[in-house]
Amino acid sequence: MKLFALSTSLPYPLTDGGKIRVFNLLRQLARTHSVRLAALETEPTDRDSIQPLKEAGIDARLIPLGDPNPPSLTPVSAARSLLRGMPLAVSKYQLKPMRRALAEELAEPFDLLLFEMMHTAPYLPSARRLSNAPALLSTQNVDSEVWDRAAERQKSRLRRAAYRWQANVFRRTERRLCPKFDALAAVSKRDADALRQHAPNALAAAIDNGVDLDAYRPSFDKERPATFVYTGSYDWEPNADAAAYFCADIWPRIRAALPNAQFRAVGKRPTAAMLALHGQNGIVVTGRVDDIQEHIAQASVFAVPLRMGGGTRLKILEAMAMEKAVVSTTIGAEGLEMKNGRDLELADDPGAFADAAVRLATDANARRALGSAARKRVEERYGWEAIGAKMRAFCERVAGQV
Repeated sequence: MKLFALSTSLPYPLTDGGKIRVFNLLRQLARTHSVRLAALETEPTDRDSIQPLKEAGIDARLIPLGDPNPPSLTPVSAARSLLRGMPLAVSKYQLKPMRRALAEELAEPFDLLLFEMMHTAPYLPSARRLSNAPALLSTQNVDSEVWDRAAERQKSRLRRAAYRWQANVFRRTERRLCPKFDALAAVSKRDADALRQHAPNALAAAIDNGVDLDAYRPSFDKERPATFVYTGSYDWEPNADAAAYFCADIWPRIRAALPNAQFRAVGKRPTAAMLALHGQNGIVVTGRVDDIQEHIAQASVFAVPLRMGGGTRLKILEAMAMEKAVVSTTIGAEGLEMKNGRDLELADDPGAFADAAVRLATDANARRALGSAARKRVEERYGWEAIGAKMRAFCERVAGQV
């Protein structure tokens, strides 16, 4: 099978959950099939990342924009959003270089077209004119739900209204575009069921997020006492909100119980508000790091204080694979088949979250027992090889190979 994938960013280096998911699924598909990828150049490191992708079997092509950064909202893209009823976050990715690259790539025949996230879905009509191959939309969350939840956390009435407007625009876009695809892939059964409501005649499958069980292994000798770690890309609002919520509402309670405790917010593009907290009250903001495992290994407790977002969290799977005790909100662990109290601890109230985190940080036996059960669970359910096999079978079904 020859597969062509279109993405708004290159899935390497593995600096956020979206890149990790796309890279690993394409790598697994490339084990048995030919995989071509066209992606926007949005990072200064993208040109150096082509070779690692090729080594993984992915034939990747960059689509340059002149400035190696994610596209920004312009008056043209804002007008397009208003006139066409397109979400602002989607409109800014409707670009002439993307259309040209699509036309050039689809001059060659493919057996399956894979569109990464709703942001590439508007290119489907152009692809239909160029190719007879079936089309699969691969999603990482249900965007309308992400915006609904974000709206609830906005402090001003104007911002709440703006976010609800975008949530509704995303919902209409999902209803309009999902039925045009031959198949839909989601990260959980919950998300797949939501997509089926928009496209009851399309094939839909839950393809879990996963973890590299060889790369993410326990390293207890690096663990630091009373050290709490959160990882994420902070240009994604749910991650920035999680860090702000933790520092404002949960961290003071933890520090009252553990005065020498340290919180490490690890990941790229921290907000100005986060950077202002760096060095205060045991808070460390690292920015982008080369080795995420090193930072997870330092945690005595891995905290996931998410209050918004969608899909499922690779960060939880990574921490669990390293036998870390995880304390998460219910939303943070949503979509993962985990048992509260056995695989991780769930807490939605700031006091309950802090209490669970302090208890695990100070009780080595409880911490180790939770971490051991967590590793066992991801070994049973969330290794990329097994998930890749499921994705491969689904793609073959959509392409008519079986």
